[in-house]
Amino acid sequence: MGTSAFAAPILRILVDSRHTVTSIYTKRPTESGRGHLVKKSPTHVLADDCGINVETPSTLKTANIESLQQADVIVVAAYGLILPKLVLEAPRYGSINVHPSALPRWRGAAPIERTLMAGDKKTSICIMYMDEGIDTGDIILTQDIDIPEDANAEDLTKMTSLIGGDLLLSSLDLIENGSASRIKQSSDGMIYAHKLTNAEERIDWTRTACEIESKIRALSPKPGAYFFHNGVAIKILKAKIADHDPIYQQEGVPVFPGTVITNKKGIFVFCGDGKVLAPITLQKAGKNLMDVTAFLCGNRFENGMTLEDERINKGAPA
Repeated sequence: MGTSAFAAPILRILVDSRHTVTSIYTKRPTESGRGHLVKKSPTHVLADDCGINVETPSTLKTANIESLQQADVIVVAAYGLILPKLVLEAPRYGSINVHPSALPRWRGAAPIERTLMAGDKKTSICIMYMDEGIDTGDIILTQDIDIPEDANAEDLTKMTSLIGGDLLLSSLDLIENGSASRIKQSSDGMIYAHKLTNAEERIDWTRTACEIESKIRALSPKPGAYFFHNGVAIKILKAKIADHDPIYQQEGVPVFPGTVITNKKGIFVFCGDGKVLAPITLQKAGKNLMDVTAFLCGNRFENGMTLEDERINKGAPA
């Protein structure tokens, strides 16, 4: 049972193993774009390629329990639907979950994004038995991971899913031979990884440069963190904290958060802590990604200008 880009590589590893995947449960296809094209989840596409039966229920409250009882185990990875107790307990060995965080830190819907947004330097992959709580079950295996300094959400998703797939196979071996551990989770350090909101995508230049850079990585490549310039939303997909803060030369002119300095080397924006963030990759609403040099060829920023107040521009990027 899985839906997202995190779940698909785990499914691939499972399909290629000695185990038999009898059915895939995933979220229903959605319509997108002007042509209302039907978009299947990454796991749905993979299941079709592998010729595996696909189920897309809107709820599991009416799931076919007798069918699920024929399975040895249910494997869940970023599915998106709540599993009722009857479903959790239907298979011979119950249900297990692949979760990309150092539980109990970042239980919930957006562990990868919250890990990066918080500026965490390390994370973990946990394989756990599922219970009726949200990511509260007993842990079977866990593996710690150092997060690369420049990793964004897509990078960390790929990294954790591949490690998670291998750890899953080890966990299934332990379950099968009756030697799987059941390590109770501590309540210390518990933080819930709430689903991201549209409001969080806007960059608040009063925050520190480190906080803003972390948010950019957490939201890259999608949905993207953005600011407004001349009423148009501009996403920053990659940025760095400048090694040497550029000095604003005009005496008597105060430097506020959001103040812009631009030169041949790029764009530099002052943040709430007085440090400077330098965008590397940007995307104007409705346009392609550009590096900062190409972006400056068609977009003018005046030295000393302050990026438009987000309180005035309530819209979201296209």
